[in-house]
Amino acid sequence: MKEIQRKRMEKQILRYVAELYFREIKNTNIGFVTFTRCELSPDARLARIYVSIPGEEISGVELSGGKNKRKSFEALQHTAKFIKGRLGRLLALKHVPEVEFVLDDSLEKAARIDELLSGTPPDLLQEKESQDRSAE
Repeated sequence: MKEIQRKRMEKQILRYVAELYFREIKNTNIGFVTFTRCELSPDARLARIYVSIPGEEISGVELSGGKNKRKSFEALQHTAKFIKGRLGRLLALKHVPEVEFVLDDSLEKAARIDELLSGTPPDLLQEKESQDRSAE
């Protein structure tokens, strides 16, 4: 598969997966998900779909509210066969690629870098938030 064709197919798969998720997946165990990118293997037999799930976990305990990030990701992984079947109906391919979800933490890393570059140490931000809450 030529590189231009692969890039087009990756974009198309990503769009279809996002549409399928928002229209047809009714799993209440999956929280908010952002589909960030798709990478097809050189033989187009595997589509890695990168997803971002907001939240922060330490030892399986959710810190920022919402669904547990790990449980949401596991529930999303269980939809891979369903999504592959739907892609088979939507794509004009000889072989429909297997769907594999990969947790993409690049948005969280970017936020952390931005926080570090802002010059305010994280401990001071937490202290300030605590003081603001107690003042209310």
